[in-house]
This record gives sequence, C-alpha cells and structure tokens, in this order.
Amino acid sequence: MADGEKRFQVVQKIDFERELIALVKLSQSQREEENGFFKAHIERFKQIKNAKIIGDIYDSFVPCVGLPENSYFAIKKEDIDVFVSMCMPASKKISPKTTNKQAEFIYALIAAHYGQDVANNPRSHIDNGDIRIDLESKGFDVPSGNTVSGWLKNINV
Repeated sequence: MADGEKRFQVVQKIDFERELIALVKLSQSQREEENGFFKAHIERFKQIKNAKIIGDIYDSFVPCVGLPENSYFAIKKEDIDVFVSMCMPASKKISPKTTNKQAEFIYALIAAHYGQDVANNPRSHIDNGDIRIDLESKGFDVPSGNTVSGWLKNINV
C-alpha cells in the first residue's frame, strides 16, 4: 500500500523486461520508433529499472487495477473515518441573524393565527392547547412548548 496524503492504493511491482519488450514491439509494429511518446515511456522504464538496481525500489511499483491474487484489504477505522469526513460535505452553520429571522417568522405566524398574547407565551398553548390540537389534526409533528418558547425567547419584536 502506498500512503499519499492518506489516500491508499494497492500497488504491484513492475515487470520491467515485459513492459519494455511490449513498448518496443508496439512502437516497431506502428513504425513509431522515433515517436516522442514511445521514446519517453521507454526512457522512463529504463530510469525506473536503474533506480531499482541501485536499491531505490519505491519507483518500481505502479497502481493495481484490482487486488492481487491471495490478498485481502485491511485499513484502520480511523483512516476510514478521515476519508469519509473528507467526502462528506461540511454542514453549513446557521448564522444568528438567520436563526432570529426564523424565530420572528414563527412568532408572527402564531400571532397572526392565535393572537399576540398566545405568541408572547406559546408554551401552554402548544403543550395542552389549541396549537397542538390544530397541528396534530393536520398530521404535523408538534415540538414541545418549551422548545418553541426557547426559539422565541431572544427575538426582537
């Protein structure tokens, strides 16, 4: 496994002789021995082969397209968690200004439908009163009166 910025990949050793022979044959079959593309690839394989000979085997590995035979995949849970957190969009934090505007809107709806006295003290009307009955009869889930009072406690009306 190669660790490049915590993104793991399965790698396998390059069979230099086989790769070089295949590249040379391909370039010859297409009469492209002088083509820069083939020349650059052949030269790169020769450089990697020489690095391997002098003991630097890091460059002698390439990514696999699958797991090699008789192998299994293992990764630490903390690395999976880091990877998942990188893939998941960050939850957007709601600004205090937006929260206040939402609370003002809830207050205004309650005041418009039930009156300003109910909007100023909605808790009992939500827990055991008209607001709960009206919302439940329409199939809505009703938060507790304490929760709604908490939402409305800091608004400027």
